[in-house]
Amino acid sequence: MSGDASPGWFLVTSPGRTATYWLAWSLSQHPDIVCSHGNHFPPDIVTFDKDGRAELDPAHPAEPIRSIYDIPDMGALGVGPEGLSARQDNFNSKTVSEYLDAHRMFGDSAVIGNVHGYTLGNLRRRLAA
Repeated sequence: MSGDASPGWFLVTSPGRTATYWLAWSLSQHPDIVCSHGNHFPPDIVTFDKDGRAELDPAHPAEPIRSIYDIPDMGALGVGPEGLSARQDNFNSKTVSEYLDAHRMFGDSAVIGNVHGYTLGNLRRRLAA
């Protein structure tokens, strides 16, 4: 991706238990896509499938990563390794663009997205704000 180009963004909304984890993991396998799953801030990138098979960070092939907490510069986001409810509160305080922009911590990708972090109801309210 060139330095000045903005990434494409996408959101997939759905009810739970509809293969969203698998979808986020599958999308993350593409080299030009960074896709998170769920409503956490900082975002979690799915790098392990449900069977526990590790996908490796190309920059550090001996060290599989699970989330942004495994990336040294995550402190730049101003959020420490807090509990799940604090991370959901952080997610709820971010605009959609702030949330998706935080994915740049994972590198320069052509497409950035999230699966299952938003419902149609809360997405509609957040886009209207």
